[in-house]
Amino acid sequence: MDALRLYDPSLQTWPTTRRDRSHKPVFALSGRTRDDGRRELFFVNHSPETLTRVVNASAALLKTDEAIVGTSTMHLSYADVQPGEAVKIDEFDDFYDLDELIIDHVTLDSPSQGRIGFTVAAKGGCNSMVLLWEDGFISPHCSMCRVGNTPDHA
Repeated sequence: MDALRLYDPSLQTWPTTRRDRSHKPVFALSGRTRDDGRRELFFVNHSPETLTRVVNASAALLKTDEAIVGTSTMHLSYADVQPGEAVKIDEFDDFYDLDELIIDHVTLDSPSQGRIGFTVAAKGGCNSMVLLWEDGFISPHCSMCRVGNTPDHA
């Protein structure tokens, strides 16, 4: 899988899963389907600042008759992710990946928020979702951890 950076308006939309629709996302995942039928997953920077670094690591788990098999196949890194920019973090095959539990872990470095890690998992691959909202609400479909001190508390 090759790295890809886009300013695609279709990736700028986000699911409105909250009752108060005035809140906007800070960071989100957005998916799209390519012409060949494969799905791509992008990390979208909705914040007003440039992220120093965005790194993704992906793994998949598949249950067989004898065991649970794990793989670690993806690792992409991007520097200077601009506001409104989407960076590709994973891709899925709707046939071969359908029964796999795919885990994506995105780590980012933000000038105002420090280093943050998000982990999402879904059978067949993750879909579009807001990870962090502007009011600090974290999606219940992901886990978030801060690594080290934030710049405000350093």
